[in-house]
Amino acid sequence: MKLYNQLLELEALRAICDGETANSSIVLGSIDKNYFYTECARQAFERIQFLAKEKTEIPSWSELITDPTLSENHREILINYEPAEHKETGEKYISGIVKNLNNYRKAREMHTISERIVSELTKDSIDVDKVYQEIYESLLVAKSGKDITQCFTRIGYNSNADNIVKEILIGKALRYIPTGFKGWDEKNSGLPRGKLGIIAATSGGGKSLCASQLALNMALIDVRTCIVPLEMSKEDMLHRFLANKTQLGMSDITKASELSKEDRKKAYKIFKDFENKIAESGASIDMFHPNEDIEMEDLLFILKPYEYDVVIIDYIGLLKGVDGDNQWQKMGSAARFAKRWAETTGTTVLVLAQLSEDMLIRYSRAMKEHADLMWSWNSGKLNETDGKTIIRVEPQKGRNQAQSNFYLKVDYTKMSMVDATQEEIDAYEAKKTSHSKQDGKYTKTEYNSSGSVDNGLYSGL
Repeated sequence: MKLYNQLLELEALRAICDGETANSSIVLGSIDKNYFYTECARQAFERIQFLAKEKTEIPSWSELITDPTLSENHREILINYEPAEHKETGEKYISGIVKNLNNYRKAREMHTISERIVSELTKDSIDVDKVYQEIYESLLVAKSGKDITQCFTRIGYNSNADNIVKEILIGKALRYIPTGFKGWDEKNSGLPRGKLGIIAATSGGGKSLCASQLALNMALIDVRTCIVPLEMSKEDMLHRFLANKTQLGMSDITKASELSKEDRKKAYKIFKDFENKIAESGASIDMFHPNEDIEMEDLLFILKPYEYDVVIIDYIGLLKGVDGDNQWQKMGSAARFAKRWAETTGTTVLVLAQLSEDMLIRYSRAMKEHADLMWSWNSGKLNETDGKTIIRVEPQKGRNQAQSNFYLKVDYTKMSMVDATQEEIDAYEAKKTSHSKQDGKYTKTEYNSSGSVDNGLYSGL
């Protein structure tokens, strides 16, 4: 049996470069260089990977075949490749390419294993148990496409944990991404890399605002972030970013036609200065808007080649496949996949979710079980009439991190969330609740975000 198919490898490259954006990224995110045997295809694939990561774009076929970083011989092979006429397109075509490439990869792995077995058996002596274990692990690699030995960490005999222990003790093994919120960062260093986090609030409570503020904060410290705003357009997102970073408020931008030329020029300059500042360090904020409903698995496969530091999904309830019957189970499964993907890629995934009035994630408690981190708050709906308000973020989960409440000041008109001052926190807590004993129960007077009063009964505190 032939162990590779050069035409298939070239067809895969062509599908990546000339396919639809979603299909291209799915192929690119589903395979690695080990799926290619020919040197030409390997070099071209690694070049595509590099451009996807550094330039946040997949090159077109014409760009690839004229890329001067590829050798002349390899460019000639690519130029002379003629794709089959009337080729299929769509999901079936893409999955077929990945499946066939994987079959050739497995065949090459098995061929290498068979040669190893023959070599060992022709020696004068053989450590049967050792060779058997090595062959077994190689078969697992052939099946999964991954080095299974990297999944084991051992303390004691044949330990491989020494370097990790040393890195932990000098603060390098557990890496964190500062959020820009001092109330959290000063105790916890930030968001753990390669983990799944949940940001949950009641409907209209500012989840999306928090997500965009995190992206803006992290961009200033060289973090590459992608936001997937499933209910807002790119114009909506940029509207919010402009309000946050310029002297204009949301309503000013909504009525931009009434702004003076000077105000427009000033706002544009402020925003461009911010953009240039983050660009100098190589950081970015990308917004990915799928052109159709998309499942968690496909979404993360699409984003994988770009090697983001943080991916924010706003919000999980709008993904394809998480509604209908057994919604709790489907949302839990989506969260579980995101967790494993984050651990594999080293990218932190933040999923926004809706919180019920009793501070539980709607439809799926299983999501919380899979998460490494969860922030939540219940402030009712935030709207433009509220102006500025304070929210108390209550971490419901934080693996190896302090689960201490912290406070943020929300300015809806500027689409911003910043640390509340101690004076603001004290004032918030002073008027948040007042209790009086009444008929063996406590009456709670709660001030909502607009300053009006809600009354309710508590059977205990």
